[in-house]
Amino acid sequence: GASVPISLREPGMRRWVQELQERDAEYYERLGKVGWMQSWGEDGTGPFMMYLRAFRGYYFDIGASELVMDGRVKLKSGATIAEVKPTSVVLTTGEELPCELLIYATGYENSISVVSKLISPEVARAVGPCWAMCRFHSLHLALQLKARLEGIVKSPGAPAAPVIVTPLADDV
Repeated sequence: GASVPISLREPGMRRWVQELQERDAEYYERLGKVGWMQSWGEDGTGPFMMYLRAFRGYYFDIGASELVMDGRVKLKSGATIAEVKPTSVVLTTGEELPCELLIYATGYENSISVVSKLISPEVARAVGPCWAMCRFHSLHLALQLKARLEGIVKSPGAPAAPVIVTPLADDV
């Protein structure tokens, strides 16, 4: 769960990735042959840890991989779009591809722009890129920060004194 530190998850995630690679070897081999560039993370802990660390790495196959493996959907790995024309796209390799429909489905935006709008550009620059801002963990983080501020926890990893929970002003 959320209470397990990332460093303690890493060995188990590496084992899971190895098992997945062995079990689904044919699947990833077929994808690799048509240009799919699968990443297992810089440290081999896989897509879930990539997501936790940098909000990247996930791809849910709901049928598109089979279309790619069968050649019905083509990949162009190692290049990005340099120019969009009315009936084609030009890649950074210089190759021009005919295009009837172009779907930009990037969808993700890191938190700098959100923090800049909500708080200020100065705070956004001070915080820097942060992809995995998650409200689920914000209460845990707030409690940890409050415990340090109140001296309940002296430093990370130090034993904690008993905690007395009192309601916040908004909860009364």
